[in-house]
Amino acid sequence: EWVQEAAALIQAMGSGRADPTAPASGAPGAAAGSGGGLVADALLAASKQDEREVWLAAETIGNTVVGSIVKPDSNTRIVPGSDRAIHQLAGGAYIFLRRRVLKEERARERDGASADAQRDELAVLPEGRVDSRILNLAFDVRGARHHEFYQGIQLCRTNRGNDWPILGPMTVLWLLLYMHRNGGAPTAFHQRWLAEVRLDYGAAGVAEHLGLCKMFEIALVYDQLDLCANASFELGARRIQAIHDKWKHKLPSQSGLGATGATGLDDDMHLLLGTSETRGNLGVAPELQRWLADESSKEANAAKERRKAREERALASKGKP
Repeated sequence: EWVQEAAALIQAMGSGRADPTAPASGAPGAAAGSGGGLVADALLAASKQDEREVWLAAETIGNTVVGSIVKPDSNTRIVPGSDRAIHQLAGGAYIFLRRRVLKEERARERDGASADAQRDELAVLPEGRVDSRILNLAFDVRGARHHEFYQGIQLCRTNRGNDWPILGPMTVLWLLLYMHRNGGAPTAFHQRWLAEVRLDYGAAGVAEHLGLCKMFEIALVYDQLDLCANASFELGARRIQAIHDKWKHKLPSQSGLGATGATGLDDDMHLLLGTSETRGNLGVAPELQRWLADESSKEANAAKERRKAREERALASKGKP
């Protein structure tokens, strides 16, 4: 078992021996071969390994959290014939490592992505992140997994690949910031939205809105996912905005009456004051609204042209000029 081998490695590291299977210093055969023992083997393997292979911490010890990249050095011992190793930290503690291959990068290479594009996308990832879809783990004072909601938003990256499966603009980051400005967190935002639209939980979409808000909060605060890099959350964000659009007529600022009770006096206050990006602080991303308007216009023009073509064919079939 590799655990027993790891224990032997730790004991050997404490005694100063490079290889636990080699005789102690001064014993016959103590001279290292051309490989120089496990230390030399580890360094040789590290120098020859594929640049897309990394060593990750398999546990959290001190400031080294699980999943963070650890560079192998003379204090690293690799368990022979496995993808595991033991590394001695600066304070003297030992931490287990696992070797991982950045499969996402190899998939992009297979799909024909250029090397420059791959390097550019890797460059935008913070140090320690090996998968663009997840954040580095963070913990609270009790040791439980926890990211502050706004802090998690700041760590999200909106890198859109060429194979992004959803049409239209990416709106997750906008929605997360909108939730933060209008409640602080998704569940608190839901309660505020519910009060503003004056709906009960039996109204269409309200229970779904609550469930989606809870999902967003747990995914960012506990699961610590980069929501902007996951297409499934873009679908969730679109659904939340669709519910906002469905009930926008219930918002006081969208009902046609301004604060003075007269129609239209405050219609453009969001532009004049610059207090919100949307009319009445509607929870639909401006870029999404513009994209919807453009697509609707294209569909309307296409439908108009098809209708004209049908009318012309009908007239031609009757022999009329």
